[in-house]
Amino acid sequence: MRTQIIDKTVVVSSVEGNVQILLADGSSRALQPGEVLQPGAKLEIADDAKLMLAPYDDNPAVAPDAPAAPDAPAQGDPSSSAENSNLPPEIAALQKSIMEGVDPTKDFKASAAGGAPAAGGGGGGIGGVAGASGNGGFVVIDRIGDATIATAGFDTDHDALTAQNNVQADELLPDNQLDDQDEFAVTQEDQSISGDLLANSDNPDGPFDASIVSYSWGNNLGVPAGTASTISGVGTLIINADGTYTFTPVSYTHL
Repeated sequence: MRTQIIDKTVVVSSVEGNVQILLADGSSRALQPGEVLQPGAKLEIADDAKLMLAPYDDNPAVAPDAPAAPDAPAQGDPSSSAENSNLPPEIAALQKSIMEGVDPTKDFKASAAGGAPAAGGGGGGIGGVAGASGNGGFVVIDRIGDATIATAGFDTDHDALTAQNNVQADELLPDNQLDDQDEFAVTQEDQSISGDLLANSDNPDGPFDASIVSYSWGNNLGVPAGTASTISGVGTLIINADGTYTFTPVSYTHL
């Protein structure tokens, strides 16, 4: 079942199958040939149904320079115009009924399936409806079932993440196993003394892997290795990175 909404005034030429028109109160009824459909009319059409519509013009335009129209035939007489002579009898009678103000839904009965071939045609039709000539100005509603599905996107791919080792840096550092015994030195006044502060150290990594970065002496704090420091009235001390040191006391010979 499909829905068709009429967008301009048309006349129902023929109906094959189940075609319902939806009424204002929500109900529906079968659509009949000859009905005039106004814009906004909603139709429910079965999938296998065929519907043929013709344009409806209740006030056909007349060309400005056209010759005067012949006298209209008396009411009840068939039209003798060339235009009507080319129309199928059913359509000509329908148009005549509309011009006379007769309700086509009450005056005409539903036609049998099929219909007469269009004038000049060989019995073929459009959409499987006989008489639906391609030059007849009819609109044939048919379901073709075609659909266009738009797709867009892109493919993604990724490699498995490498397992991360979240061990903290301080857990990777080995315990400090350096063992250094105290050094003790005695010197005479005015006599320099030298030694090695790492001579009594015990380092599992090897004797050359221990070094002195800085030292503190008296009020000299954080003195870099290899830099001399002095305490007034005491002397000068220098400790190197390899642990060697030299202490030079203050000379008291002038006392």
